[in-house]
Amino acid sequence: MEPPYPSPTSKWHNDTYASISPSRPEPSSRRSRTDQGPCSFKIGGLFNPRSTWDVLILNAAFLSSPAPVAEASVEDWWQGFETNVKGAMTTIKALLPAARVPDAAILGVSTGLVGMPPQMLPGMSAYVGSKFAQVKLLEFVAAENPGIYVASVHPGVVETAMFRKSGYQADACPMDTVQLPAHFLVWMASHEAKFLRGRTVWSNWDVEELKGRAQEIRKGPLMTAGIYGWPYTPA
Repeated sequence: MEPPYPSPTSKWHNDTYASISPSRPEPSSRRSRTDQGPCSFKIGGLFNPRSTWDVLILNAAFLSSPAPVAEASVEDWWQGFETNVKGAMTTIKALLPAARVPDAAILGVSTGLVGMPPQMLPGMSAYVGSKFAQVKLLEFVAAENPGIYVASVHPGVVETAMFRKSGYQADACPMDTVQLPAHFLVWMASHEAKFLRGRTVWSNWDVEELKGRAQEIRKGPLMTAGIYGWPYTPA
């Protein structure tokens, strides 16, 4: 279908498709098990030193009740940063020592809203602000850990409790199946997607077209968080 939002690919997906199918050997090639069975850890506690991990997906999130900043509850507004930023940071910090380098991958489940202007997103400052901070956090993790693959993924628009809390209506949005982000994340954890390291991508974007732009994506700030226009050039 034609992209309903600005997109770097001409093809737009609302459901899974062959290139991201988990049944393909390529996306399934990265190991996703531990050496010593299931891992158990607690934030602020100790990770089992005999266990290692391959793929970490940061999917925990909190959506503060949509409201203008002047009317928002400080506690509810800040909870978004506690979960979406601090929660991601403490999880990564606890697990980094046990990453199976160079096969480990960290994928943050983000939101496409981080790239949209505030005028389109009334009342969403806490959620979008905290998710933007999470995206930048993961860019730092990627830069600081060259042996670990790190990226952020917008999962599409799936009807969940959080979607309903946002106030959006399913009949007014281009909805996606849950299989799309599930299979896209499997592909993102594969070595095929390594050119997207440190980037934020949408699960709706066509992976074959993305692979065709790999060199362009690698060499510049495309798909990273920043100020529009940077790096600047004199007029």
